Amino acid sequence: MEKDTSIELRSEALRNVIGQVPPLLVRVGTMVIVFITLALALAVCFVPYPITIKSDGMVVETKGSGWVAVRSSVPYKFLYVFDTTRVANVTYEGEPDVISNAKVVDVDTKIVRKGNDNYFTVTLLSSTASNVLPVVKGESVKVETIVSEKTIWQVLWN
Repeated sequence: MEKDTSIELRSEALRNVIGQVPPLLVRVGTMVIVFITLALALAVCFVPYPITIKSDGMVVETKGSGWVAVRSSVPYKFLYVFDTTRVANVTYEGEPDVISNAKVVDVDTKIVRKGNDNYFTVTLLSSTASNVLPVVKGESVKVETIVSEKTIWQVLWN
C-alpha cells in the first residue's frame, strides 16, 4: 500500500486567489514599460549630443564693423577635426554671459609646445562681440569649437 504524502495547507478558493494576477495590474505595468521605452527611443532620436573642443585663446585684432580676430591653441590630437570649416562659440574675459559666434578661418598646423603637450593654432573670426562689449587686443577668451551636433541615434549608427 502506498502512503499519500501530499499535504494541502490551503483551501482551493485561496489557491485560486493567489494563483491569479490581477488584470489591471498587468495592463498598467505593461503600459508603463511601453511608455518608458518609447520615451527613451524618442530621446535617442531627437536629443542632440553635441561634441565640442574647449580651448583658450586671445584677441589678436579688432576690425571695424564688429569683427574680432581670435587666435586659439587647440591640442594637436584634434587636428583631424579641422579638415572642414568649423564654427565656435567665443566667451570673452570678464563677460561669461556674452557668447559670440565665430568661424574658423585659418588653421596653422605647426606644432606649438606648451609644457609637455603639443598644440596647433586656429584663427577665428567673431562677428558680434564688439557690438555688445568693448574688446581689446590681447584679451583672453574661451573658445568652444563645435565638432558635431548629431543626435545620439546618429552618433551610434552613422
